[in-house]
Amino acid sequence: MGFVTNFALYAESSGARTLMGDSVVLSPDISLKAELPGAADEIRILQNGKIVAKGSGETIEFRPREAGSYRVEAYRKAHPWIFSNSLYIRSR
Repeated sequence: MGFVTNFALYAESSGARTLMGDSVVLSPDISLKAELPGAADEIRILQNGKIVAKGSGETIEFRPREAGSYRVEAYRKAHPWIFSNSLYIRSR
């Protein structure tokens, strides 16, 4: 495992941005976003280890409705490419 340049996982809520490794309070307008440095064949967003969203390409967005630990996995040609650290959404 290593560092991937130009990768970002963050939550946006009320105009504020929270980066992976940090925590934020769940709110009605919260959105999780991942930006990858290139196209992935599959992007997964996981909440507490379970897949809650899938996509492909260079970005994915998800609107969480529950507190939890969220992270991203990205694959190219069925091979692991990016496994992010978690971003924590708490209920209060």
